[in-house]
Amino acid sequence: MDLSQDTIYIILAVGGAVFGVFNFFNKPKEKSDIADAVFNERFTQFDRELANIRDNHLHTIGVKLDQHIIDNNNFNMEVAKTLSKLEAILDERLPNNKN
Repeated sequence: MDLSQDTIYIILAVGGAVFGVFNFFNKPKEKSDIADAVFNERFTQFDRELANIRDNHLHTIGVKLDQHIIDNNNFNMEVAKTLSKLEAILDERLPNNKN
């Protein structure tokens, strides 16, 4: 088989065309794969942060809420005691108007 210069040029042109078509379709796929990888990494990071909030911050809020409820109940008990004392003092000092 005799390979002339024209034959070599044709082979190189066909090979270049095949390579060009391959790159034309492969480059967008590579860019898409990179974008998917970046999205997946960001989504994974978001999932970790959400788990951190769920595990730590919600527990802290629950503890603070429980303490607030206890403090509020203690305050209400003190107010009730003070009102009872005031009622007793008023009953002693004010005349009883029973008709």
